[in-house]
Amino acid sequence: MLVGSDSLPSAGLHAFHEGDTCHPVEPSTLPVRLQTLGFAAVMVAVDDVLMFTARKAGPAGDKQAP
Repeated sequence: MLVGSDSLPSAGLHAFHEGDTCHPVEPSTLPVRLQTLGFAAVMVAVDDVLMFTARKAGPAGDKQAP
């Protein structure tokens, strides 16, 4: 199971990361990116932050939720 969250792009986020590397995840690309890596049952929610869950696909590439 993979569970994660990320900040959404904003001026404040970029100011906080001034001088270092900041690459926020684009929520609309996350499902395909995770599926390409072999994850299934991908769920993405966007509110004040990006939240996501996914699980490794079964042996036959099962993409159904458990």
